[in-house]
Amino acid sequence: MPLRAIRDELGMTQAEFAVAIGLDPSTVSRCERGLSEPNFTILQLKRLCKLTGKTLEELPDRLGRTSTDGE
Repeated sequence: MPLRAIRDELGMTQAEFAVAIGLDPSTVSRCERGLSEPNFTILQLKRLCKLTGKTLEELPDRLGRTSTDGE
C-alpha cells in the first residue's frame, strides 16, 4: 500500500494527510484499504510532491493496493 507507506513515512494521520493534499479522509482510508485507487487532481499531485519532497517521477506509479499486498 504505497499511499499508506508514504503517509507513515511522513508520520501523519489519515486526516492530517488528507487535509495536506486536499482529499477527504474517507478517500485516504478507502485507498489504503485497497477499495479504490486514488484519482488525484493536478493540484493534489503538486501538493503530494511538495509534501514528500519528491518529483512526480519519483512517486510510485500506483498508490492504491497492489495485487501483491496479500490482504
